[in-house]
Amino acid sequence: MGGKRKKKSLNPNDSSNSPDQKKGKRNSNVSVRPSASLTDSVVQSDRVSNRFAILANAEDDQESARTITTSAKQKMKLPPLVVKSIPLDKIKRTMQAIGVDAVYQITRMGIKIITSTREEYNISKTYLTKANIPYFTHDVASEKPFKAVIRGLPVMDEKDILSELRNKFKLQALAVFPMSRRNKEILYCNCLYLIHFAKNTASLRAL
Repeated sequence: MGGKRKKKSLNPNDSSNSPDQKKGKRNSNVSVRPSASLTDSVVQSDRVSNRFAILANAEDDQESARTITTSAKQKMKLPPLVVKSIPLDKIKRTMQAIGVDAVYQITRMGIKIITSTREEYNISKTYLTKANIPYFTHDVASEKPFKAVIRGLPVMDEKDILSELRNKFKLQALAVFPMSRRNKEILYCNCLYLIHFAKNTASLRAL
């Protein structure tokens, strides 16, 4: 009788039943574990790429912060400083000497000095004040003081009114300005005074 046939295994996972195995082909289901050196190089490459990604993100954040700061400076609206009785050429030379790069406009009221940053505005205002150069300007929009008019007072020195408001009434008064009436021929028994209070420190109800 002929030779005995080999019994087939009933286990479906047995690789001996695969036709590819019989023909000498490698089973595609067999997993191949990468070598340790290959795994280490991949991990190291990921770490390096992540580190440079962090640096790139930090640079982007810094650039965004600079852009926001620059745009905020450009959008800030500052009131002009109006100077009288001084020639335009002299004003330009003076502003350039103190490091202020301003724009100038000649108007009926005088020469407007238009600054682009708050720092230049403060420098210009401080210089004009110390040099006793006549000028006028408006309050910065973000720092406008609360204003109130006091009536019924006799003729008093502005410094005395300011001192009493601060010491006796504990109010953050910034300045006191006497007000003149339209009809100066009429003698009034009381005077009007304009008071400037620090922003968000006073109100009509509180006064």
